Amino acid sequence: MKTKVLALFAVAALLLGMTGCGKSDNPISDNPTPVDVSALEQELVGLWWDEYEYADMTEDSIPFTRVLLAVEANADHTGCIYLGVFDDTSDEPLVIYGGPADAGFTWKLLSDGRLLLSDPASGENISLARTRGEGDGTYGKDMTNVSSTNISLADGSMTVTNGDYSGTLYKAGADQVTEIQEVLTISAASADGTRGTYTDSKGQSRDCIVVTLKGKKYAIATANEKENATATVNDIAYYTWEDACKHYAGGKTDGSYDAANVWRMATETEMTALSKLRSTGYDKKDRSFKVIARYRTWTIGSASLTLTCDGGYHESRGGAYSVNYFGYYWTSTPSINSPFTMYFSTYNDGSWPQMNHFDREVGLSVRLFCLLPTE
Repeated sequence: MKTKVLALFAVAALLLGMTGCGKSDNPISDNPTPVDVSALEQELVGLWWDEYEYADMTEDSIPFTRVLLAVEANADHTGCIYLGVFDDTSDEPLVIYGGPADAGFTWKLLSDGRLLLSDPASGENISLARTRGEGDGTYGKDMTNVSSTNISLADGSMTVTNGDYSGTLYKAGADQVTEIQEVLTISAASADGTRGTYTDSKGQSRDCIVVTLKGKKYAIATANEKENATATVNDIAYYTWEDACKHYAGGKTDGSYDAANVWRMATETEMTALSKLRSTGYDKKDRSFKVIARYRTWTIGSASLTLTCDGGYHESRGGAYSVNYFGYYWTSTPSINSPFTMYFSTYNDGSWPQMNHFDREVGLSVRLFCLLPTE
C-alpha cells in the first residue's frame, strides 16, 4: 500500500496494535475515577466512520480522490478497520484495504477504563491508557494516548487525532450500518482477478479472488477450509461429503444450497465452469530437485487462483493417499451415492481438471465459493 495511504491508516494501525511499536507502558500517576465498563463497552460497540477528500493513488497506480474510513467494534469483542478509496466517477470503491482478515483485532475494556487490544495473529497485547479529561481534573471518556494518537468518545462520536489525520468518526445508525457494510465488504468485486477480503451476509470473511463463471461473478476463497475437518494429516484437512455439507452447505445433501452472498461449497455446475478455465500444473521442488508439493493454478486477470494436490483420505486405504499427485475437491451436488468432485493432476496435456463421482465416505478437500450480489 502506498505511503500516504498508510498514513491515513496509521490511526487504525495504532488502534489495532498492528504497527511496529512495542507494548505501551503508559502508567497514569494517580488513580482514575472508576468507570462503568459495561456502559462504556455498549457505547463503543458499533460501526464508526468518516468520509473525506484525499487525492493520491492506489498501490496499482489508480488515482483516487476520497476516502471512507471505518472502525468496526463488535459485541463479541472482535473488530476491524476498513479503508475504502474512491474516484469522482462512481460510488463503488476502487480498492478496499483492511477488513477482518487483514486488519482484525480483539478488544477488552479493563476495570480502570484502559482498552486492551490484541493482534489475532500474534496474540500480542498492547495496553492503551486513558488520558485525563480537560478542565475538571477527572478522567472522562478519553480512551487512549499512544504516541501521537488520541482517541476519545463523546456524544456518539469518536474523535481521532494524530500527526497524519485529525477528524471525527461518527457512529453509524442502523440504516447507515447496512449501507456502509455493503460498500466495504464487497472488497474484491470490481473486476476478475481482483484479490481482496470478502465478508458475506453472515459476517464470515475470507481472502478471495473474483472470478466470472457462466456470466455470474463469484468470490472464491484463496485457501482450503480446515476448521471443521473430518481428519487432518500433516496439516492437510479432509472432509467426508456428509461433514462438508453439514458445515458448508447448510446441512443439505440434496444440492439445493446455492444461496447468493454466502460462503459455501461450490455446486457441480460452478465447479465444472471453473474446471474449464485455462490452468497450468506446477511442481514445487527443493534444492535437490525433489518434488515437495504439486498444485494447479488458474491465471485470472492480473492474479492467480491455486488449488493444491492434497490427495484424499480413507482409513481403509491406510489414511492419506495420492498426496502431491492429485487434487480432489467436493461439490455440494449429489448423484445417488457418489457426489460430484473436481479432480486434477499437474499434467498439462489439456485434459485436466475433470469432474467425476466419488464415494461420499472418502475424505477430500473443500474450497469455498461465494456468489456475489447482483451489481
